[in-house]
Amino acid sequence: MKIKMGVIGVIDTVEKIKRIVPEFHNQIQVSYYLYSNKDEIFDILKKHQDNLDVLLFSGSSPYFYAKNNNILTKPSVYVPRIATSIFETLWLIRDMNLDYTKASIDVLNEKHVNEVLDSLNIPKDNFYVKSGDYIDDGKQLSSYIENLVPFHYDLWKDGKISVAITSNSMVAKKLKSLGVPVFRLYPTIPSIRGSINRAIYISDVERIKSTQIAIQIVRIKDDTQRNAFEYEFLKIKNRFETILIEYTQQNFGSFFPFGNNEYLIFTTRGALNRKSIEEKFSKIIDLEKDLNILFASGIGYGNTVYKAETNARIALTHAMNETNSCCFIIEQDGGIVGPLGSMDNINLSYNLIVKDKRIQKIAEDINISPTYVAKIKSIIDQTGNDIIDSEELASFLGISLRSSRRIINQFLDGGYAKVVGKARQSPTGRPRRIIKIEV
Repeated sequence: MKIKMGVIGVIDTVEKIKRIVPEFHNQIQVSYYLYSNKDEIFDILKKHQDNLDVLLFSGSSPYFYAKNNNILTKPSVYVPRIATSIFETLWLIRDMNLDYTKASIDVLNEKHVNEVLDSLNIPKDNFYVKSGDYIDDGKQLSSYIENLVPFHYDLWKDGKISVAITSNSMVAKKLKSLGVPVFRLYPTIPSIRGSINRAIYISDVERIKSTQIAIQIVRIKDDTQRNAFEYEFLKIKNRFETILIEYTQQNFGSFFPFGNNEYLIFTTRGALNRKSIEEKFSKIIDLEKDLNILFASGIGYGNTVYKAETNARIALTHAMNETNSCCFIIEQDGGIVGPLGSMDNINLSYNLIVKDKRIQKIAEDINISPTYVAKIKSIIDQTGNDIIDSEELASFLGISLRSSRRIINQFLDGGYAKVVGKARQSPTGRPRRIIKIEV
C-alpha cells in the first residue's frame, strides 16, 4: 500500500518538489496543498490531515507555524535550505548582470556560506549572513522572520549590498515591493529527495508502531458508596461498564472485567492512538460528575503483551495519584504523556528515563530528580510560557505548595531561574514571587 503524503507549501517551492516526486511513484501517493499566507495552513491541516500518513512541508516556516500552534497530528518533516542552494541562486544573479559579490542572505549557517564563497573565489567582505541555525521552535522562527525584511532592506538602503537572497516567500514579496533586487533561495534536488526519503521512513516507523499492542486499564478509584448505597452503586457501576464496552467496540478491542473495580481493554496502538483517546475517552472522563464516580486509567504500548501491560500499570499508578478522573500513557520506550482529561488541560510529555544531557546536568546541579526537570520543561513547552509562580507549579506537578517552593528555590540557587516580579493576591497577604525558569 502506498504512503499517502501531503506536500504543503508556497507554489514555487512546491513546483520544484513536484519534479522529484515521480521518482517515488511506487512508494507514495502525493497530494499538494498550496498557501499564500500562513493562516491558510491551519485550514489545510484541519481539512486534509486525517486522510494522510505523513506531511512534507516545503520549508521550516510552515512547519514550525503548524508545530507551534499544536495542529500537527501526523508525522511531519520539512525541506531544509542547505549551503549548496547558493550556487544556483548566484548563477542566476550573475546571468542577470547583477553584482553577486555584494549580497545579504538569510537562514543559512555563516560558516557554510563562507565555504561556498571560498570555493567560488568570491570575497566574503561584502556578504552579510543572518543565520537561522539557532531556530528550533515556532516562536523563535516568527521573531526571526519579522527581522528579515529590515535586515536586508537596511543593508540595501545603505548601499552595502546589490541584491538580497532569502528563503522566505513573504520576505521576498515585501522586499520586492520596497524596490530591493531580491532572489529566492530554493532547496536543492538532493535536499528535496532526502526529505522525501525521510518522510517515507518516519511513515513506515509509524505504521510499525501502529501494530504494537495497546492495553488500557481503567480502575474505579472511590467506591465508598458501595457500603452505604450498595444498589445505587451497582446501578452506576453497570452504566459505567456499558459505556466502557461501547468505547472498547469503537476501538476494535476486547473488554475484560478484572476484579471488583478494574477493567482491561486489549487492542492495537493503531486503534487506541492519541487522537482516539482524546476524542473518545475524554468523553467518558467528562461523565465523572454525571456518573458520580471517580476513576483512573493507564494506557501502555509495547511489542509484547507483557511490556504493554507493564507500561499500563505504571501509567495507572500516575493516574491514581491525580485528584480528578484522568488518563496517562506510557510509550514502548518509557515516554509518558498525561494527565489527559485533567482539569488544568495541561498534558505533560516527558520520559521516565531522562537521556537529555542538559536536563541531567540541571538535575545534578540543583539536586532534584531529572524527571521533575523534564516535567517542568514539558510545562514550559506546552504552555509556551517560562514565567510561573509556586502555586501554578504545585498545581501542574500535583505536589504540595511547600514542595513547589522548595523546587523553585533550588532552581534559583542553581542559577536556572530568576525572580522577575512579585504579585499580591490580597492587600494584606505576602507577595508571591514570579519566576522565570531557564531549562
